Amino acid sequence: MANEIKFFLDGQEVEAQPSETILDVARRLGKRIPTLCHDPRLEPFTSCFVCLVEQEGRPGFVPSCGTKVAPGLKIHTDTPAVREARRMALELLMSAHSGDCVAPCRLQCPDNIDIQTYIASIAAGEFGEALKVIKRTNPFPSVCGRVCPHTCELQCRRNRVDEPVAINPLKRFVADLDRESKTPYRPAVAPDTGRRVAVIGGGPAGLTAAYYLRQKGHAVTVFEMNEKAGGMLRYGIPRYRLPHDVLDAEIAHIADLGVEIRYGQKLGRDFTLKSLREQGFDAAFIAVGAWVSQKMDVPGEDLDGVFPGIGYLFEAAHGRKPKIGKQVIVVGGGNTAIDAARTARRMGAEVTLLYRRTRKEMPAEAYEVEEAEREGVKMHFLAAPVEILGKNGKVSGIRSIRMELGEPDASGRRRPVPVPGSEFEIPASAVIAAIGQKPDPSVWSEAGGPGATKWATVKADEKTFQSEVPWVFTGGDCLTGAATAIEAIAGGRKAAISIDRFLRGLQPLPIGKPFSDSIGRLEDVPEDIFQGVEKQPRAKGREVDVQRRLKGFAEVELGISAAQALSEAGRCLECGCTAVDTCQFRLLCEEHEVQADRFKSDHTHLPILEDHPFIRYDPNKCIMCGRCVRICLEQQGLGALGFVRRGFETQIQPTLGQPLLSTDCDACGQCLSTCPTGALEVKPVLPKPGPFAPDCHEIACGFCGISCRLKIETVRGRYLRAATQPGAGHNRGNLCVDGSFGHRFLETLPRLAEPRVRSGGKTVRGDWERALAAAADGLKKRQGKGVAVLSSGPLTNECAWMLQRLAQDGLGTPHVAILDGTDDPGRVREALGPAVLPFSEIGRADALWVIGSDPFEYAPVVGIEIRRAAAGGVSLRRLSHKPSRLDELAARTCRVPRQSLERILAALAGASDDLDRTANEAGVKAAHLKEAVEALRSSRNPVIIVTDDLSSEGLAALGELAAKSCGRERVLLLRRGGNAAGREEMGLIPKGGDGKAKSLGGIRQALRRGEIGALLLLDTDPFGTALAPKEVHRDVFVVACTLTAGPWARRADVCLPASALVEEFGSVFSLAGCAVETAAAVSPPGGKSTLEILDELCVRCAGLARLGTVDEVWKEALSRRSDLSRLRPAGESAERRCHAG
Repeated sequence: MANEIKFFLDGQEVEAQPSETILDVARRLGKRIPTLCHDPRLEPFTSCFVCLVEQEGRPGFVPSCGTKVAPGLKIHTDTPAVREARRMALELLMSAHSGDCVAPCRLQCPDNIDIQTYIASIAAGEFGEALKVIKRTNPFPSVCGRVCPHTCELQCRRNRVDEPVAINPLKRFVADLDRESKTPYRPAVAPDTGRRVAVIGGGPAGLTAAYYLRQKGHAVTVFEMNEKAGGMLRYGIPRYRLPHDVLDAEIAHIADLGVEIRYGQKLGRDFTLKSLREQGFDAAFIAVGAWVSQKMDVPGEDLDGVFPGIGYLFEAAHGRKPKIGKQVIVVGGGNTAIDAARTARRMGAEVTLLYRRTRKEMPAEAYEVEEAEREGVKMHFLAAPVEILGKNGKVSGIRSIRMELGEPDASGRRRPVPVPGSEFEIPASAVIAAIGQKPDPSVWSEAGGPGATKWATVKADEKTFQSEVPWVFTGGDCLTGAATAIEAIAGGRKAAISIDRFLRGLQPLPIGKPFSDSIGRLEDVPEDIFQGVEKQPRAKGREVDVQRRLKGFAEVELGISAAQALSEAGRCLECGCTAVDTCQFRLLCEEHEVQADRFKSDHTHLPILEDHPFIRYDPNKCIMCGRCVRICLEQQGLGALGFVRRGFETQIQPTLGQPLLSTDCDACGQCLSTCPTGALEVKPVLPKPGPFAPDCHEIACGFCGISCRLKIETVRGRYLRAATQPGAGHNRGNLCVDGSFGHRFLETLPRLAEPRVRSGGKTVRGDWERALAAAADGLKKRQGKGVAVLSSGPLTNECAWMLQRLAQDGLGTPHVAILDGTDDPGRVREALGPAVLPFSEIGRADALWVIGSDPFEYAPVVGIEIRRAAAGGVSLRRLSHKPSRLDELAARTCRVPRQSLERILAALAGASDDLDRTANEAGVKAAHLKEAVEALRSSRNPVIIVTDDLSSEGLAALGELAAKSCGRERVLLLRRGGNAAGREEMGLIPKGGDGKAKSLGGIRQALRRGEIGALLLLDTDPFGTALAPKEVHRDVFVVACTLTAGPWARRADVCLPASALVEEFGSVFSLAGCAVETAAAVSPPGGKSTLEILDELCVRCAGLARLGTVDEVWKEALSRRSDLSRLRPAGESAERRCHAG
């Protein structure tokens, strides 16, 4: 084109239109420039400066979103300087942001398990979903639910109210449910990659790595030196804490993915790293644990009766009983020491535990220490052994010395210092030394293998888990030293990420905690955060009493009940942001390695606004990008939100400080769709907001004829929220209140879930076979007197075809009508034609005439397009009976009484010779009306937009006027009914010209009088139908296919559970003149889709061929009416793709 501009973008010469910005061109060419304040629906604002680029010859940077292209420009979008500038911009924005991106419990967890989400799933009763969330990062939830030290609870904000949420018992609850079910959760395994991984060690780290590597499609072989896998989980943790059948079940889940486990195979004895390489393994993961017990380094340590802690537990795990006698001393203060002490008690010994520090410094869990004391273990603090005493080569006692605490050591704990002259002796038959373990470097030491550190661990990068030998990785205790099971599991999972990258030819990257801003550590959180939080006792699990538990190794803790789990999940304060995985701001901060506290500022916690029924606004998370303010003002014409105060105190608040509901807010949800952070969020319909990782389903909205494209997010088949992509689809990502929040009915509306049949004067619940047979039989018997087929609510094109097929071919009736359409659709169609128009024509128009009701009340997305066109200079005129926010942009608004609209249109069309008198009676100047008509005639691209609440006479008159002035094809008829245009096109209007077909009014009158024998009512409108049961004579046989157990379910002779549009596969035809595919986001409660029900009735009523699928319906429809092809989206149907997937 002659007006194209050429410039250079990252060294490449490109062409652009003068109206385009650098950002526009970059996105069109597939180049990514990050932004936060930009929305394609709005004019550039350049407030965030994240989209900065370099322009040669100009110092500094320019914002790409607001800089128009110019000839010869040389732009660089991704240089070190640009990245650093963007990073600083993000850090400046972060200084104004105050909120927890990631919940503090998750950050505290070594494995960063998504605790908030699995608790939210439990609160919703979705126990299976909770288990899936846990297993994304931890394949041992039943194990960890028993043995994890749950450090997550240390940062649980509930501590500031009463007690922390019982996070670990909740994990155990859902894990045990899954483990005991007949169909435990099994993750998907990717296709085989042809790569092989050797995992050396079948403990928690090794098995975890195997679990996640197998899911990536790699072949995994585990080499385990013992006769069973589990490592320290099996041989270092007593059965009363972790029963072996629980461990075995979770190991079996890992093996069932296709992981091979070879037993009795020890590195250095049965194979080497070199031999693994020779066998064809592409990578190895060393996870051999820490099996070497630390020595006490005191005289007498070699006496008979001195046991290393882990060795003693190893023997006990095999069911053997070491000879410990009746008086046992356990030395140490960790979990191994406590486990050894409690095990010795179960073997009948009196046990005393020596620990060189105080109870406060014990690394063992406080709960485990308390349980040990309950079981009779005596604690002797501030005491350390100096000699093991013996007689005849056997232990007879221990000499200890008292200690006192000195200065803190490297661990932060005060160093114990001996008290001179304080030695004392304790008699003993055995001493168990449990002061720590370490790996054995000789296991992996071989030529060409990785080295060892001074701590006897594998020498490797602790962030990537890659050793000095590139194909050898490590994790767990042999990398970190002896640690907890959850730390080993975390190491195994993270190592698997690096190994997978290595196998795919990518460089392993450092793996740390997820990026998160925070309002502070537990002790620093402002007190007002907890205002209004009621105290609620923490759930306590059942446990075996002390006397019974000491008789054996049966499990002590028995877990919590389902009722307790639901109640306990409700205690969660939902600290983390529900937008953590979608927040554009956080994702960019993570990508640019932002330092969250680089620019510190003092934050005063602002109250969260929750007065709106659908919207939650947290001003603390707002970064002042202004998108919500601008979309409300520029697109919606409202201004419900605005900037208040100045400088660093600037906030975005509802107008005049009012509650949002008290402003002009129309609950369109546009502010939600544009917010790049979690400041504006949808209020949850589930008990807790998540954050969930939802399934997304592309659907067409069914609440009006626009059929907007949107996404329905679901969790385990449950509705979560509606969302859009700004700028996407014929609606450009715009929605109204119905599109944004109307689908909440999927969770809030009591649905009909099973068929009902009237029998003996009563309605009884029946099965599908009985109900369908009764429906078909009743309809067939009354064909002689006539059957009416009425539709209310949205239907897919395919369902509409099936309904008219049932009416015409199955029941032979012409009495077909749409309850939520015009009073005479046949006449309107004859006058106006299809009356659909691409929205792009509104923007290209040079004259707009809007007639009837306010588009913002009727089809708000069209109102947005009209407002956008008028703001861009298109001449707008309105002829209406009520005011609109469009009036401020209109060149002329003619306000007339509602009852005068039809007469004025008739006069303008020439049906009346006295326009002046008609206009005068309506209180409007005839000259203004003539001016509007003349504007249509003289325009090159005029558009008339009219609402379908005008009578058919008025719409017919408009058709005549359009034909004379601009052409009927320039008319857009706004219809409220879902897929209104599609239903009409597919034939859901009274048939024939033989006088037999009744209009809607005629059908309703015949139903009242009982002149029609049967009524088939298909009502898919969640808000009800315009036809009331009392309008139908009691003798009329009624088959109602409806969503709810409402009035029609009680009146009908047969009631069938219908599916809503959001529960149906198929297509719709938008008033924007385009076919839109829609997918079933959730399953219908009744188990059958509306299409299946209609198909079945076609077969039973008239023996018609069963069609079955969307594709088969189209095959038949197109064989009979080829003109319908424009109503079907191109390509394979969503139904087929879904079933293929």
